[in-house]
Amino acid sequence: LGGNRGPLSLVYRNIMLTMLLGGLWHGANWTFVVWGAYHGALLIAHRAGDSTWRGLPVALQRAFTFVLVVIGWVFFRSTDFTMARSLLTTMFTWHERPQPADFTWLIPILAVAGLLAHFGPNTFQMSHRWKPVTIAAMGFGFALCLFSLYVGNAMPFLYFQF
Repeated sequence: LGGNRGPLSLVYRNIMLTMLLGGLWHGANWTFVVWGAYHGALLIAHRAGDSTWRGLPVALQRAFTFVLVVIGWVFFRSTDFTMARSLLTTMFTWHERPQPADFTWLIPILAVAGLLAHFGPNTFQMSHRWKPVTIAAMGFGFALCLFSLYVGNAMPFLYFQF
């Protein structure tokens, strides 16, 4: 990617160094360094293959980006590489398991939320002139989210581990 000389090679080295330092900044664990290196490699690959990337359909770009970032978060969340390997294996291996009965309502809500997030307008594209029905619906959705958070099991905030 750009050889050993030239400004492009320097840009790639700077991207990787910045992301490695970002990983170290998040925690003194090798999994954070891998997380930073992984994202640095993704940024370099994106920069190197930008013309090919732009030729892909937008929906495929979004889906591919989402999957790659989620894979990276495995290293951020894992306490060690054994945990990361276990999570990645679980993510990419089919396991026949019964679905909890109390979460069946979550699947259609997540599907609608995903569709809205991916195909709805971005913030800078919105006029922000809300109708009362829209405000009420968003408030109701927010209240449902809060309710589901407070009814479920408590999980400590990720950054409390540092």
